[in-house]
Amino acid sequence: MSSYNAKNEQRQGGDVWAINGTLLIGTGGAVVPASGTQAAHIANATGAAGANPTQAEYAALVASFNALVAACQGVGILAAS
Repeated sequence: MSSYNAKNEQRQGGDVWAINGTLLIGTGGAVVPASGTQAAHIANATGAAGANPTQAEYAALVASFNALVAACQGVGILAAS
């Protein structure tokens, strides 16, 4: 008799999936929160390499970073607090 030991399994009760292998999300796939709404696009930060950022570039970078944090919180990658 042979046995099979899966790396990815639904835990007892069905509330948790244990991923001990690789989770591959194909082209066009997405990770979204329970609301089903994917986070909006976050624009790439810009600025001159090696130069001190202007106040506007710094503000844009902070806004992009905060949007990234909010997106990660929205799908449960980061805790909200």
